[in-house]
Amino acid sequence: MSLDLTGTTQYGGKNGVISLQPDGNSSGQLASFSVGPDGVLTGSFSNGTSLALGQVVLATFDNPNGLVNLGNNAYA
Repeated sequence: MSLDLTGTTQYGGKNGVISLQPDGNSSGQLASFSVGPDGVLTGSFSNGTSLALGQVVLATFDNPNGLVNLGNNAYA
């Protein structure tokens, strides 16, 4: 029995998820993140790339003292 691995490719990194659409970048780990004034969380990775990870919904109230705390981070 012989095993021929010609033509196979490894896209995942150590403990990483295999990417089905490689972008040419080497694997990287999240090194830091920041939150912008618009609530966008941007991750900076050890391979030099940055990526928007998500967004925190922000709101401004004319009368914040008029909010009633319902508990569990819920307000009315």
